[in-house]
Amino acid sequence: MTFRPFLLPFLFGALLARLPAALTPEEQKIVASVDAHRADFARDLQEAVAIDSATENLAGIRRMGEVFCRQLTELGFESRFVELPASTGRAGHLVAEHRGTMGKRVLLIGHLDTVYPGANYRREGDIVHGSGTGDMKGGDVVLIHALRALQDAGALADTQIIVVMTGDEEAPGNPIEVVRRDLLEAAKRSDFALAFESAIGRTGTVARRGSISWLLEVQGATGHSSGMFSAAMGSGSVFEMARILTGVQ
Repeated sequence: MTFRPFLLPFLFGALLARLPAALTPEEQKIVASVDAHRADFARDLQEAVAIDSATENLAGIRRMGEVFCRQLTELGFESRFVELPASTGRAGHLVAEHRGTMGKRVLLIGHLDTVYPGANYRREGDIVHGSGTGDMKGGDVVLIHALRALQDAGALADTQIIVVMTGDEEAPGNPIEVVRRDLLEAAKRSDFALAFESAIGRTGTVARRGSISWLLEVQGATGHSSGMFSAAMGSGSVFEMARILTGVQ
């Protein structure tokens, strides 16, 4: 997988609440910064993937958080690793904040954990192998390099940005209201959010799927099937359920 901070124009456009057809001089500076730090990007990705931070590896999650905390602190963020109670079975999250008054309040989301054990980094030319290269240490490094490019262009000053990288995205701990408290509190203080997990090719994802569990109860008159659709029996409970589900769709 070839990584380039392709979400950078979307981040910058979000900060300005617009996406111009042509790059402005300031945006050109951002692109120049991205190009100038290509070697740094590869180095930072290698450092991140080389750390085994599977969800259940609590020490590895903390170590991964320390690495990104250091990098964000260098960019002027107040960075910390928020420990979760031992009863949750999870390590905790990285929370960093850049305080300012310019533009929208932005929440940038990543995660520190991987599905499989890591420390298996391998590079073949422009192809990188290893647990978390795409999901989502590559996205985390994109996030940080996007912020670094904004700083180089002078566009990071006085912006209000919160970064939250959870340590249990792949397998959340319990109770959910505890393990997601910091993320929810950051969301309440933000105007919009961007998640940096890999999308499709060189695109930015502007919508996310979700899931919900619910129970639908319907009622209908009982009787012989010959009376179906009559004034006395109506269309039956199955048709009522179908009507509701069609409306939801």
